[in-house]
Amino acid sequence: MVSLALLAFGAVACEGSEAGTPNPTAPASGGSSSSAGPSLPPRPQELPLDGVDPCTLLTEQQRASLTFDQPPFPDKQLGGLLKDSPTCSYRSSAEQFGALIIAGTAIGLDEYLGELQANPTRRAIEVRGFPAVQDQMQGTGQGNDACFVDLDVADGQLLELQFGQIAADEDKVLPMETLCAKAVEVAEAALTTLQEQR
Repeated sequence: MVSLALLAFGAVACEGSEAGTPNPTAPASGGSSSSAGPSLPPRPQELPLDGVDPCTLLTEQQRASLTFDQPPFPDKQLGGLLKDSPTCSYRSSAEQFGALIIAGTAIGLDEYLGELQANPTRRAIEVRGFPAVQDQMQGTGQGNDACFVDLDVADGQLLELQFGQIAADEDKVLPMETLCAKAVEVAEAALTTLQEQR
């Protein structure tokens, strides 16, 4: 099942958090503490996520370009700060990697970051002009690494993208640099679609 495979890389990377979403008490997470968080610029526009289905944020053409060869799988976040947020899993069986998109409508990026402990890999980035935070998650075995991108898209709302390996064969394991580049690529595609929807 697609979602279970993605949950596997997320849960391992986040030491017990649900669906890969950072746990406020975990030592490594997809955000930043309020005392050590990166300074973020203002967003270029408001892109509310109310009523947005994350499975519509990657078009068929975008999924093909990103080499996702399995149908998108909708679900809900099971726990953590983004609990009950709609999610969508995307997977490539051939390449043995996957992505998870979470539409968080109950918490903004600043508040989200303030609830999480610092992670030395965390850094502020911009994705299509939108402020974001990128985080690396080291797994506990071959093919269990993941990279997170949290985007400030609207007041009190955030879009989280996770990209990671799924039980990868040795010749399919990607370096963290590539996982993070792909996470940004997925974030760019999702933002492009969201802007078109708005």
